[in-house]
Amino acid sequence: MEADLRVFAVDDDPGVLRALERMLRVNNIAVESFTTPTAILERASY
Repeated sequence: MEADLRVFAVDDDPGVLRALERMLRVNNIAVESFTTPTAILERASY
């Protein structure tokens, strides 16, 4: 189901993450942001 799709954004610059989040959300794309690769790996479910 398309509603279950989301983008995981990773960047160590908070300003870049905010910009990516805004760009994706304006285009109706769900997004979760992370500041480290470790954080995204801890979040990801397999």
